[in-house]
Amino acid sequence: TRTGAFARFAQPLIAVTILVPGLGIIVMTLIAYPPGSYYYYAGLILVLMWAYTFSAARFVYASLASWTMVVAYEIVAWATHTPPAILLSNSFFFLSANIIGMLACYLIEYYKRLDFRQRRLLEEERARSDALLEKLRGELALASDIQKSLLPPPALSRDGVEILCYTRPIREIGGDFYSYHVFEDGRLGLAMGDVSGHGIPAALLMAASLSLFDATFAQSLDPCERLGQLDRELAPYTQPRHQNCAFCYLELEDHTLNAANAGGIPPY
Repeated sequence: TRTGAFARFAQPLIAVTILVPGLGIIVMTLIAYPPGSYYYYAGLILVLMWAYTFSAARFVYASLASWTMVVAYEIVAWATHTPPAILLSNSFFFLSANIIGMLACYLIEYYKRLDFRQRRLLEEERARSDALLEKLRGELALASDIQKSLLPPPALSRDGVEILCYTRPIREIGGDFYSYHVFEDGRLGLAMGDVSGHGIPAALLMAASLSLFDATFAQSLDPCERLGQLDRELAPYTQPRHQNCAFCYLELEDHTLNAANAGGIPPY
């Protein structure tokens, strides 16, 4: 890619930009008259500091450019007959600056690489989390469709009585539900249930409650007996998690309303 090609040529160009001012100072050392030429080494130390820290050069290129300047200075200083004491002093500062600079540059590059790796791992983990979240949303949407399919049709019209039912969980799935049953003798049974809590546990108990409630119509029971039967059958499901299910059940027979309530809002 263009970015990769630029990155391959960027570091050599940075090394050249380091060498240009450094070699310029060395040239000044070569053409200046003593003792002024002895003090240009200080400018090289500044170039070394810049090369190892602020130039953004990688460790290998910064070290190569810096040691090239040091070797060039040593050659020029020897060629211009720099006094041994001054050459020894300058060489000591050059070597110290190079060693300290190499250590600083290595640590900077190490932590940059470490930060880059951690960012990549974080991006990969975020991508996996997003994929998992999307999968979970799909599964919850499917669970919501399945839960809705467990409920009877929301509208019923029979003998002048019209029933409209509606439920919407707080989350994708929940514990609220309704049901109704038409008896052979014309009676109509209506039920509303509310499982404690939200989410998957409530939805599972809702499905169990609805299934067990429908199963009670295989027996001839009055409203109170029906809720009592349902309570006994739900106990194994509710006890482990200390859940509960509030239930309102009504039976309409001609102009008579029989109501049974188990923890729900008092029905009218």
